[in-house]
Amino acid sequence: MRIASRIQSALAAAALTIAAVAPLQASAAVLYSSPWVDTPYGWQADVYAGPYTATSVALGGPVEISSISWWGTYGTFGSTADDLFTVSFNGDALVGTVTPVSASAANVPAFKYTLLLDSTLLFAGGSVDISIVNGAGDVELEWFWLDAGTDPGSLPADFLPSSLVIEGERQATPVPEPGTLALFASAGGLLLALRRRRAGNAA
Repeated sequence: MRIASRIQSALAAAALTIAAVAPLQASAAVLYSSPWVDTPYGWQADVYAGPYTATSVALGGPVEISSISWWGTYGTFGSTADDLFTVSFNGDALVGTVTPVSASAANVPAFKYTLLLDSTLLFAGGSVDISIVNGAGDVELEWFWLDAGTDPGSLPADFLPSSLVIEGERQATPVPEPGTLALFASAGGLLLALRRRRAGNAA
């Protein structure tokens, strides 16, 4: 009886430990926020200029990304009818639907664009590079990714953050340690062996 009682106590302790570190229900969250602040400054990111990249965007992690939003405006040529965005995450193009919405602006006729991913993107954590380019190969389009800051003047191109908001689920709780799982498995095995032994003695 003493052995059975100890094993049951070990099982209960292991179960409580696993329950304490089991993943909690994820909640919708803004994973990164650097919204546009109604300034006319931005970086050209169309077929003529090529993609522009927001470097070292800190996301933390692990996270599950569902959408990415940014703000932009058009030059002499172009409108939302000419849009054809390619958004890349650490060099890999994302798949989804981009929806433009006119943004209330005093300085430029800006639009907020939201890329809703076809399937969520799992990211273990850290910082990422996100690049955006707009327009098909033969479309005459001038498009600018607006900054989340003021006039950059003669500052380096990556000094001010580009407008960017990333949303999804934040997985805040770590997976149980292998040692905890091993303890639970060992205790379960001992209890099973004890029950078989009792069954043999009863026969």
